[in-house]
Amino acid sequence: DGIEPDRIMDRAQLWETLSRRFPGHTPPQSRQMRDAFAMIRTGPIAKAFRINEENEKTRERYGANRWGQSLLLTRRLVEAGVPFIQVNWTRLPGDTDDSPAWDTHNNNAKRCKDHLLPISDLAFSALIEDLKNRGLLDSTLVVWTGEFGRSPKHNGGGGRDHWGHAFSGAICGAGVRGGQVIGSTDRQGAFVKDDPVSPQDLRATMLHAMGIGPETELMDPLQRPIPA
Repeated sequence: DGIEPDRIMDRAQLWETLSRRFPGHTPPQSRQMRDAFAMIRTGPIAKAFRINEENEKTRERYGANRWGQSLLLTRRLVEAGVPFIQVNWTRLPGDTDDSPAWDTHNNNAKRCKDHLLPISDLAFSALIEDLKNRGLLDSTLVVWTGEFGRSPKHNGGGGRDHWGHAFSGAICGAGVRGGQVIGSTDRQGAFVKDDPVSPQDLRATMLHAMGIGPETELMDPLQRPIPA
């Protein structure tokens, strides 16, 4: 907030000047950094970041919070032609130190019911609905997942701890047939029982949606082939 594009570019130029004057002490800007600065300053991508141009009804549909407005920005970036967008859930006002974000080590049920799920459900459904209404969902793969699950039993604080044996995610768009549940766990939700899906499977699905086959190989800087 309060940092306009010109001020960002001033900082970037200062950084570049310091890198030249004091080599070895300040890392030079990479090509990716220069591209990022250019993207947010000019052209259709810079315009996409001006979400204040959206009407108030649309902004409310996504939710008046950082997560909701980030997903609204996601839709605008898709419209602008950005090929890959990642949105991370961050700590929001009202988060507690003992259960920040989705790391619900205490009061899991209350945190999910009163805070996390209402925000996420509203924004996620808004994104899918918005992409579909604009004819963008068929060409956009939406993936919603984390890196591990939560323990099947509550701990002493009514929370759920880290659990890597089973967890779930949701995908839609890009030709994925909706209304499917792939795989299942045992009664406790502890271990995978049927049709296991690995992170590698999810990655292969994402690459397939981008037109990259499972046998594709890339070359590292030493021209050694590595699987995509």
